[in-house]
Amino acid sequence: MYDRYSRRAYSLTLRIVRDAALAEDVVLEAFLSAWRSASSFRPGLHTEHSWLLSIVHRHAVDARRRHPRQPAPFEPRSMPVAEESDELSAERDRTRRALAGLEAGERQMLELAYFRGLTYSEIAAELAIPVRTVRSRMHHAVSRLHELLRESGFQSGCPA
Repeated sequence: MYDRYSRRAYSLTLRIVRDAALAEDVVLEAFLSAWRSASSFRPGLHTEHSWLLSIVHRHAVDARRRHPRQPAPFEPRSMPVAEESDELSAERDRTRRALAGLEAGERQMLELAYFRGLTYSEIAAELAIPVRTVRSRMHHAVSRLHELLRESGFQSGCPA
């Protein structure tokens, strides 16, 4: 799994924590956590990729909250990675198309939370809107994304 997903995990983590060394530590910590909780993986409920990256994302957000932001630009370190499978490539394409199908505001909410790792309070401050509005918009954006993914044939098994 590490060979297959470490590059994507590192890329996601680096976008959130903005520190190359910390990102490497978080990725290793997340993979260890996945190993320890392997029994929680349910093939009919989620894909190996989505299950693992949700663990990675959770660890990255936790690390970002524990460590101050790095204001300087960062340079990603190269990490060894195996070739991407056709299945993973197709999943990525479906996800990109679904994200493109969202309204700009919905996409912005997801990007701020999942790719930049901002909390609802931080999103509210950045957009100058109430936290309650962020929660509502985030719920709507996630529901809409699930709907678009289902329409594209992606079967996550997760309720929207």
